[in-house]
Amino acid sequence: MLWDLLDRINIIIGIIVSLPVISSWWMIYTQKKRQKILIQSLEAAKGNRPVAILIDFGPGESENQVRLFLQENGINSELIKYSSPELKKEDLDNFVRELHRLKARAMEKGADRIHLFYRGPVVGALITGEVFSNASVTIYHFDKASGTYESWGPMHRSFL
Repeated sequence: MLWDLLDRINIIIGIIVSLPVISSWWMIYTQKKRQKILIQSLEAAKGNRPVAILIDFGPGESENQVRLFLQENGINSELIKYSSPELKKEDLDNFVRELHRLKARAMEKGADRIHLFYRGPVVGALITGEVFSNASVTIYHFDKASGTYESWGPMHRSFL
């Protein structure tokens, strides 16, 4: 009789202990779905006062491709451009200053969303990400296979 009572109490305690585990699993499952929906909505957000920034290194011209992309996607914004034939180690300080100027110009225009197009070396992309890290930025990547830019979503994903 005593063992039956202890067995029933043990079963109840087991059920009570398992509820937080099941609840946590459910929260994690639904969080992933909410993250995906949030990222999709941020990718689609064009902004009320968007500004596009093109940072272009290397041969050729990508400004026309960016303008075409903006037009095709209904993003009516001014395009601020920085281009240079190459990025050298000696020019990094000047490049960082120029990035801060670009960001300041976008903020002067009251930009609520920056559409950032970058074509160049990885080191420059890292520095660009650091400078624009506290702004509302959507990143675009040039896909060589399709010959156009594609949205890679918001720069910030840590809050997701």
